[in-house]
Amino acid sequence: MSGERGRMSGWAMGNAASPAGDPHQTLRDRLTLPGPEDAAVGLKRGDDLDGARILVPVLQIRPYDRNPRRAINPHFEEIKASIRAVGLLTPFNITRRPAEAHYMVCGGGNTRLTILQQLFREGDSRFEQVELTFKAWHGDAEAIAGHLGENEQRGEMCFWDRAAGIMDVKAALEAQGGAPLSLRQFEAELKRLGLPVALANISLMKFALDRLAPLGQRLTGLDVKRLQPRMNLLKRFAALWEMDETVFQARIVDPFLHEHVLSLEPETGAEAERLMRRWESALATHFGMEGKRLALILSAMEKQPGAQRADLETITPPVPRHIEPGKTGPVPQAVNSASKEVDTNNPSPQEDQGIPSDTLDISDLRQQLREAAERLARAGGVASWFSPMDGLPLGYYMEAGALPQDEDMDLRRTLWWLLAVASGQMDPDLARSIPESSRWRRVYLREAGMDESAYPILVEDDLLAYISQEGQATLEPWSLLHLLQDEVLAGHCFELARLTVLARSADAVAYRHLAEATHRRGRA
Repeated sequence: MSGERGRMSGWAMGNAASPAGDPHQTLRDRLTLPGPEDAAVGLKRGDDLDGARILVPVLQIRPYDRNPRRAINPHFEEIKASIRAVGLLTPFNITRRPAEAHYMVCGGGNTRLTILQQLFREGDSRFEQVELTFKAWHGDAEAIAGHLGENEQRGEMCFWDRAAGIMDVKAALEAQGGAPLSLRQFEAELKRLGLPVALANISLMKFALDRLAPLGQRLTGLDVKRLQPRMNLLKRFAALWEMDETVFQARIVDPFLHEHVLSLEPETGAEAERLMRRWESALATHFGMEGKRLALILSAMEKQPGAQRADLETITPPVPRHIEPGKTGPVPQAVNSASKEVDTNNPSPQEDQGIPSDTLDISDLRQQLREAAERLARAGGVASWFSPMDGLPLGYYMEAGALPQDEDMDLRRTLWWLLAVASGQMDPDLARSIPESSRWRRVYLREAGMDESAYPILVEDDLLAYISQEGQATLEPWSLLHLLQDEVLAGHCFELARLTVLARSADAVAYRHLAEATHRRGRA
């Protein structure tokens, strides 16, 4: 690279004379001179050869005007310091459109160009000229794809910029071909351009740009995966209650989306869970419906996509039993399971030193637990496996099914196992109360012809955990970090834990599986 910088410096020195022949022209004077019509001095347009190395005045190169990356590179100052110290170690490519005189960045390098131009304007004459590779122009679709690919390799693009770039490729291809592309056709074109993107993710990106644009760069892929199915469910509910889709968008989605965006702090994310609660509250208010009832109806619609309004209208929240006046209990204290023995064969409220069982409405608490668990499942993308079940302590179990192996697989896997363990379905006695049609029950209890090999296959192939030498399903110790690093999921986890402590204090026999899990953890 030192040789390359030497060639650049030699070229600059040999051409430093002013039009008047003054050899002492200053850098400041040269900055004010217009560049040649063609940026590559000495080359005619016909000399632009694909793959040729050419010297170009740095101020005569422009950033690519359809660069998919909008966010500022977080490593800008580090890259600038490196280039100032050792020069441009990784040259970028340039191209130009037909009938345009100026060159522009091709296939990534806008950040490096900006830095080179800044350094030159700051007085560093090393960067007056740069030696770069010329690439023939093949259209905007290929150019955008090149920038996307370069940024993805560096892992520097946020979801929103990537989505906008992908859909811009679609617009460019349609402009070049003169006809619209279906998403399936577009998937094939992206693969041809070296950008394989699954059809489901293309649909997700289109939804984000079409419906969630006010959130922009606050959005993550996980946010959109939460919001899209929830909005579709709310839209389906609105249709059953005879609200037109256009009205739904204009009265529910758009105004409360804008209100939500205005309420966000500058550095916060999209806060997708709070936005969904806004939409649900607005829909309940519009139809004069209690929020709890709407939540129950939406839950039923998730489990039975074909449910009709007549069936759903019969759903009402249970009437809570009230605590008699004067019957109150102390707030339960956390128990250090590592220092206190728990008799798992005969756990009792006295041992847990929590709320006496006759002072707490356990049925109402169980309902709260089930709702908290379902909110967590929905927020983490495992709601499809969540199955309400009154016979289990927390009012649900997690059905066994193949988890998607995508970019969120680690999070889904961890959340599935956390909710499954909390539900009690790992206890053989409790598992027998699960419906016989359940795949989890059949495999776990070795029923319906299942043998010993079925469980390891289910755990490793479908539920993405692994089996230890002792035959136990195991997750990596760091897997819970996937949940705790997400503010929304962490909040749901802590709320579920808080309610579980209350429930165990109120009815330790019913929640024996939790006492046993705590006891084993304390001895570990």
